[in-house]
Amino acid sequence: DKKKLKDVILCKEHLDIAQKSAERSIVLLENNGVLPLKKNEKIALIGPMANDKYEMTGEWSVKCSDETCVTIFEALKARCGLKYEKGCSFKKDEIWLEETAKAVSDCDVVIFAAGQTKDMCGEARSRTEIVLPGEQERLLEYLKSLGKKIVTIVISGRPIVLTDVQKNSDAVLFSGALGSRAGEAYCRVLFGEYNPSAKLVTSF
Repeated sequence: DKKKLKDVILCKEHLDIAQKSAERSIVLLENNGVLPLKKNEKIALIGPMANDKYEMTGEWSVKCSDETCVTIFEALKARCGLKYEKGCSFKKDEIWLEETAKAVSDCDVVIFAAGQTKDMCGEARSRTEIVLPGEQERLLEYLKSLGKKIVTIVISGRPIVLTDVQKNSDAVLFSGALGSRAGEAYCRVLFGEYNPSAKLVTSF
């Protein structure tokens, strides 16, 4: 019934359910006392998965709307001042260390949003390496060398080897692509408004 289209697709009721589903799908893999974040802490958000609506929704999403899809950056910006820098891309040799250093210079905590793009996951998309693609691990190691507390968010449609991620992070959160309300769901977890209780379906 095409007449019902605007009242059903991305309506408030469904977006509220999307947020609850996203919150319930976040796995806490590591926390060395850095989470939950304190509201007065200065935050720097780094990483290629931080502000891309296309990547928030995932491989099997039906629709992504600029008006209703909330990225991690947008959710954090709405409730606290923060600095944002992409830091690197998913390609080799595309990394911006000088810009990253400036972004984190006076912050208390770095949130590093990493993962695999939706085009890297899904049906018929096998990969030869099962680690974070591109320069993400190199960037995380660099962030660690700056002596900041680091919370790493990993968004991926498949299991990833996280040995180096764990080594260079104070806290690690993992999920698949969480849809239109991914940013707000992660934000609530980061500030302790929702206790992440999801579990992995397989060992990493």
